[in-house]
Amino acid sequence: MKALKIIGIALVSILLIVVVVGYLQPSSVEMSNSKVIQAPVCVVFDHVNDMKKRAVWSPWVNMDTTMQLNWSDITEGEGASYSWVSEVMGNGSMTYSHVTPLETVEADLDFGGQGGGHGIFSFEEVEDGTKVTWDFTSDMGSNPFARLMGAIMKPGLETTFKAGLEKLAETASADESNPCVSGGTSNAPSLSDNAEILKSSDVDGLEIVEIQLPEWHYIGIKDSSDVNGISESMENNYGKLSQFMRANQLEFVTAPLASYYTWEPPHKVVYSSIIPVSRAIEGTDVIQAGTMPASKAIRITHLGSYDGMEATWNAAYKYMGENGFKENGAPFEEYITDPSTTKDPSTLITHIYIAVQ
Repeated sequence: MKALKIIGIALVSILLIVVVVGYLQPSSVEMSNSKVIQAPVCVVFDHVNDMKKRAVWSPWVNMDTTMQLNWSDITEGEGASYSWVSEVMGNGSMTYSHVTPLETVEADLDFGGQGGGHGIFSFEEVEDGTKVTWDFTSDMGSNPFARLMGAIMKPGLETTFKAGLEKLAETASADESNPCVSGGTSNAPSLSDNAEILKSSDVDGLEIVEIQLPEWHYIGIKDSSDVNGISESMENNYGKLSQFMRANQLEFVTAPLASYYTWEPPHKVVYSSIIPVSRAIEGTDVIQAGTMPASKAIRITHLGSYDGMEATWNAAYKYMGENGFKENGAPFEEYITDPSTTKDPSTLITHIYIAVQ
């Protein structure tokens, strides 16, 4: 009996020590690891933002080759998610809660009812390539045993995160065929590709063509902002439109567009972010959808930075006045090159269309 009493006292003492030590540990596990990868920002971002590409370098997926991954309809950008089932790693899911293209990717993780976490990837262009920083936080709550377990696991997690960045570097630096490697100057298809050219003229050194546009289907989001907020707003809207397309199995037909209804800078601009799509579809409360009928329009091409767009617009309206055309609907711009991946603004190509009668 005396021996049992001693053992009991020892066990209680050990338990008290564990509780006390546990309470002394931080209430959350926080880690931050960085690495410079010899690849452009857009390539490194792509291998994180695309969950299927992320699975290739994920240290946890590589630890268990039998892991079952279940993809959602959206696998890229904000709202993308997947879940996993693993006898080695346990079960869980990850969702991208916020994505800023070429800057940050934030993810919420659920470890199958065993807690959660929040991860953030940040991307920065540096002299030798891209500095990527992987931050992770997991709330261990007030449970002393969970806190102690977090403290015990942290060194191993640090090693795993570093291995993940090494694998990301290996994968991204080898991706020389990624479209953005060329600097983003490759051209997207245009509405003009299937249009009938009626007449071509020169105004102030700029080519203006009269064209007959075919019918085309579209989805779009109408919005408003001041001039300084247009870029961020459109970026967010195009992201939502892309998610809608993936969810509804729509395909891009041409480069993205923007239609302008009110232009009263610097404080009031009303516009729609638009993507021509492969078929007609019903919209939602947020996303407009429809079909543009075939129409006659004038098209003028702007080369270079958006800062000089006013002169190009003025040339278009000058041509309309000289030829007796009247505007027939809201004009729009077509972004043939992607400004988010184009390194040299002088290579940007933008078509301006004004429907006329």
